[in-house]
Amino acid sequence: LQFYWEAITRVNYVDSDICTAMRKAGCRTVIFGVESFSDRILKTIHKGVTGAQATNAILTAKKCGLETTCLLMIGNPGECQETINETVEGIKAVTPDHVDAGLTVILPRTELYDIAVKAGFMDDSYWLDESLSAPVFTLENPLDRLHAFKTAVFDAHWSNRWYVRLYRASGLRKVR
Repeated sequence: LQFYWEAITRVNYVDSDICTAMRKAGCRTVIFGVESFSDRILKTIHKGVTGAQATNAILTAKKCGLETTCLLMIGNPGECQETINETVEGIKAVTPDHVDAGLTVILPRTELYDIAVKAGFMDDSYWLDESLSAPVFTLENPLDRLHAFKTAVFDAHWSNRWYVRLYRASGLRKVR
């Protein structure tokens, strides 16, 4: 049987041998839960990996002929312009085929939830209203700054594309 498939994994679970075997078995895309290229953020969220490991895993997968997707979280505790810049530089360095960046949300029974409750941002009654979705973690950064961070990440991703570079070279500044 020959069929194509994709995988989602952590950056510390792949190496050249695994990526080669995956490609031979029909895998075409590997989705990595990178979260951030900032070691400070990765340590804060207890990810157990480094930005260098993320870089290595993505470059290894690409070298083996796999498409790559980076899943990122914007706005974790400690997020600031410096940590976003590290993520932007990481995206530029590895040029993944796809990037999906979401704002960090607060979910019950997590460390982030405990931080939000302790700060008075929310309490257990929040979840009584079933129409509400999980709130974005805005204790350290307002929503407009988080959206600006997210835009910077997507700009870094899209600026790696040849057609965007060509478009910009023609005199236009940004593509949205």
